[in-house]
Amino acid sequence: QVVAQDSALYTGTVYAVDNNFTDTTTNAAWYPGQAVQVYVQAVCGQDTSAYVGPISLIMPISNDNACGAHEIIVGAPGLLYNNTGATVSAEELGIVPPVTGAQTTTGWANDNLNHTTWFKFTAPASGNVRVDATGVAYNGQIAVYYGADCSILPSFTLEGANDNEIDGTSEAPNFTVCGLTPGAEYYLMHDGSGTAGNYTIEISEVSVYAGVEGEVLEICYGESTNLFLGIANYTLGGEWIATSPAVVLQNETFNSTDYASQTYTFNYVVSDGCAVDQATTTVVVYAAPSAGQDGSITVCLNEPFDLLIGLGGVVDLDGTWYNPSNQTLPGSLDTSGSLAGQYNYDYIVTSTICPNDSANVIVIVDGSCDYTASINELAAQWEIYPNPASAALTIANHTGLSISSLEILDINGKVILSGKPTQQLQNEIDLTALQTGMYIVRMKCEDQMLSKRFIKQ
Repeated sequence: QVVAQDSALYTGTVYAVDNNFTDTTTNAAWYPGQAVQVYVQAVCGQDTSAYVGPISLIMPISNDNACGAHEIIVGAPGLLYNNTGATVSAEELGIVPPVTGAQTTTGWANDNLNHTTWFKFTAPASGNVRVDATGVAYNGQIAVYYGADCSILPSFTLEGANDNEIDGTSEAPNFTVCGLTPGAEYYLMHDGSGTAGNYTIEISEVSVYAGVEGEVLEICYGESTNLFLGIANYTLGGEWIATSPAVVLQNETFNSTDYASQTYTFNYVVSDGCAVDQATTTVVVYAAPSAGQDGSITVCLNEPFDLLIGLGGVVDLDGTWYNPSNQTLPGSLDTSGSLAGQYNYDYIVTSTICPNDSANVIVIVDGSCDYTASINELAAQWEIYPNPASAALTIANHTGLSISSLEILDINGKVILSGKPTQQLQNEIDLTALQTGMYIVRMKCEDQMLSKRFIKQ
């Protein structure tokens, strides 16, 4: 009866043999360097003896050279081998991996050879494998080669090598080799660093998958998001890395506070040794809308006014104004009525991503003055020319009032140009930056706001 090393009697396979001591017993499952134990029993008619043993045996080292390499099936459990009696050839000395250190994937801690045995395997579809010999605490070293002819070792090219376990504590090899040609056959040389003994080798495919890119994540400034929401079909165990070195992540969480409102990309990296895969999450951070700070303005009866004057702080100009009757205005311009009092105007800036923002302007209508009382008289005392104008517009002031500001507005009431007058009687405004269309020139003279329309050719 033959059992695995250190296994109990009756756990193995029984072989019936005669008493010709030159017989050979074979089993296709046995492999070179395999350590087994044999128990022998005498069978005499109907009588049998007790088993005697165990007798420890090691299968012949038929893989002492590359052409006798024993095949290892990728993905199969690791087997126990023994390198007692293994020898070293001169050609093997010629292909020893370089001395790159004990925990590298390109060489060994030294270039000595002691007990070399050979194996072969077929590269899997990914072209990436892990070679693990840590099943037994044996001080060994492994090199992986590609060779078209097993009998010509000098033609072998080194694909990877390791002395001690990468990122571990074992003196047995455990490393990855990537970029192999799927379906191609590769050779593996195992060497014992000291005394011959038992060792294991297991080869498995290394297949990493980070996932696929999903939808773009859109958040408002100051919000946080889980980056896993931006990829699909991902596997856990990877690491999130910001493509911008200025961004600091908290694992898979991105907090947009203190970062600019722009587009950010993050890579989810899954790795196993040399095998790496990544998926990208894109995050767009939108600035929160700003309607400005509440304020107030004072006007006379029947006076045109610009509500923007009543707002403070930073104001987004793409919002909507609502009059005291909650009706939308086409722009920020309105005209007070003939009744004195206080009137509330609301300004709302909306966003599809961030919460809306609003501000309030109180318009105080002063009943002690009437804007229209002298407007007709003043209108006749200032003029603009030429109209239509192309390059420049001249403003002539004959009102006798001091000009405090000049502005050019589009027909929606948006201020296009503004500035201080250079003279009180006549000023010229450059129109070359304006597009063709209808505009309004507005002149503030002390407490009066005067306006006229003109055409830019």
